[in-house]
This record gives sequence, structure tokens and C-alpha cells, in this order.
Amino acid sequence: MGIKQAAVSGLEARDDLLLSTLANYLAAAGATDVTITARLGERTIEVALPTPTSDGPAPG
Repeated sequence: MGIKQAAVSGLEARDDLLLSTLANYLAAAGATDVTITARLGERTIEVALPTPTSDGPAPG
């Protein structure tokens, strides 16, 4: 998966997780399209997360 077991265990044990960390974790697991879905009553909102790249973080 490209990630050490200790890092996976650490991610799974966290109470709070950055969306970028979640996207990277899912990409390492093989995900190619990551979407967060929220239901607000009868309304559904979907937010696509950017696909992580192997180039590292964007310069800031």
C-alpha cells in the first residue's frame, strides 16, 4: 500500500483527521476518486477531494 503499518494504525486511532491526510491514505489504498458525501435532511452534498500527487505538497 506504500504506507507502514504503524502509520495506518495511527491514522485509524485518531479522533480528528485532515481531509488531505484521508485523501492520501485512500490513494495509498488504491482509491482513484475520493468524494465526501453529507446528507442534510433530504439534501445530499458531495465534495470531491483533490487527488494526491506524488510530487509532494504545492509550494506555499
